[in-house]
Amino acid sequence: MASLQDALKLLPMGSLEADEKVAVLAAADRPSPLQVAVSYAHRDERDTRLLSGLRDATHRDSLDGVVKTWTDWRIEPGDQWRQEILDGFGEADVIVLLLSPAFLASSFCMEQEVPLAMSLASQGQAAVVPVEAIACDWSKTAIAGLQVLRPWNMALTSSGNRLAAWSVVRHAIYRAAVRSRRRQGLSGQPTGV
Repeated sequence: MASLQDALKLLPMGSLEADEKVAVLAAADRPSPLQVAVSYAHRDERDTRLLSGLRDATHRDSLDGVVKTWTDWRIEPGDQWRQEILDGFGEADVIVLLLSPAFLASSFCMEQEVPLAMSLASQGQAAVVPVEAIACDWSKTAIAGLQVLRPWNMALTSSGNRLAAWSVVRHAIYRAAVRSRRRQGLSGQPTGV
């Protein structure tokens, strides 16, 4: 279990909003890591290394047991991959959708993962954080009803400072996790938010 001092060390307090500071102060009693599931188009990972950016942004938190990120990379040979995806999303506090033209063109992302994420969100079981990773027009999709994260009003990959943009995404994930856990009636907050 993290101490209050450990929780305070995880994030630069000066960069946090007041509600995030309260969450950090409440974090010390939360033993379980924040569960984050990520939906992305495989083509984007090959082209832009999007998941690497997210992993880098949350790496220290993973080492400290603050966050556990699920992607389809966790699916082992011989696993029932559809069930693994259902389980990964079902256990998540937050589902991150890394939006791009390839994501929007992917029938699996748009017809399987997005509806699953939206269903879990409507049931109060998870928060959905869509991130415009690569400039795309998501305005006529099921995602259009959600606030899409666009650091500095641009796609993440358009930012001149991707590390800072990923930091914005990281903070948004933690804020969404706090809201999600409050809705679920869980007593503690994710450690380290």
